[in-house]
Amino acid sequence: MRIAVYVCLLSTGFFSAGCASTENRAASPRPGDSLSRTIDSPDVNAVLSEAYDILKRDFAGATIDRDQRVVTSDAVEFSSTRDTGTPSDFVGVPNTLRRIALVSCEPAGSGVMTRVRVDVERRDTQRRQIMQRSETQFGDTPRQTAIERDAATSSRQNDVWTRIRRDRALEQQILTDIQNRFAPDEPATKPSDE
Repeated sequence: MRIAVYVCLLSTGFFSAGCASTENRAASPRPGDSLSRTIDSPDVNAVLSEAYDILKRDFAGATIDRDQRVVTSDAVEFSSTRDTGTPSDFVGVPNTLRRIALVSCEPAGSGVMTRVRVDVERRDTQRRQIMQRSETQFGDTPRQTAIERDAATSSRQNDVWTRIRRDRALEQQILTDIQNRFAPDEPATKPSDE
């Protein structure tokens, strides 16, 4: 009886935990895990709009949430043979990576505190599939129901992405671009006769 209660509690906790998705990111980068700078502008929405324009330019698309004051870029995929965190780096096998940027803005005194985070993620779908057991490994009956096997998902939805690092150089560049848009105009220097 006691074992049945434990099994019931464990299975309830397991099924209620749900799945994590890279699409449901934190609402805004936290101070410890992002690059931040105060921009000299009293208008948060203006800084947010400039961040949106910069991410749209660099990432070929972005979404803006004015209520949360967050801009999220579209994912940009690329191939790399280095710095992927896998043994294939030693032999030069290419891996598919992607970058996703997150910019948040909040009022800070007479300026706007802007935080930028650029995550680099590795596609690990094949590694995950290799590690899974066969559905019929322990018998003739499949472990999954027909709905679980034939769920209406695309291969894109089933991709597994693992965060491997931050792209601090790109974070710095994005912050510099935002700051340059709000920098006071330098007075033109007069040509000297000398």
